[in-house]
Amino acid sequence: MQSGRVLGRGGERRNPLVKQLVLENDRPAKISHLNFGLLSDVDMMKMSELCVHSKDLFKLQTREPASGGVLDKRLGVSNKKDTCDTCQLKAFGLCWSFWVH
Repeated sequence: MQSGRVLGRGGERRNPLVKQLVLENDRPAKISHLNFGLLSDVDMMKMSELCVHSKDLFKLQTREPASGGVLDKRLGVSNKKDTCDTCQLKAFGLCWSFWVH
């Protein structure tokens, strides 16, 4: 595929501005196995600690949340384009945000 060209299924050139029909998969999904575990109280306390030492909300040059501030990305994201530093989920609404003490 060359840059600037969008090819359809048959290799034909298609307009990227035209909406494409997406068919849902009606078949039920089967989960083969599920693993989960519980954290100890000590591990949970370690993960929930964050020292807020900066009075700044943002870095002035980049306008990103200041590390060590109340908008630190380890607490979750506050807009649609950032990625959470804790769970690595992108976009506000996908990341649940994280409580600290």
